[in-house]
Amino acid sequence: DKIMPENPYIHPMWTGSKLITSKPDKKNHGFGIMNVKECAAAIGGSVDYKFTDSDFTAQVILPNVIIQELL
Repeated sequence: DKIMPENPYIHPMWTGSKLITSKPDKKNHGFGIMNVKECAAAIGGSVDYKFTDSDFTAQVILPNVIIQELL
């Protein structure tokens, strides 16, 4: 299945091919994207990032995982 969280952003910030946090305290932020990519890859999944003029979306594909919606 896939998970697609979406967040607003102003401008993506890159270092080479790595997306970096825009938060001022960079020492304690910016680990989420790296952790999600590593976890997805560990079970054969993948992560794809998309940008619009105002939104950042991460599409996380996890094979053989059942996702329940929280009501």
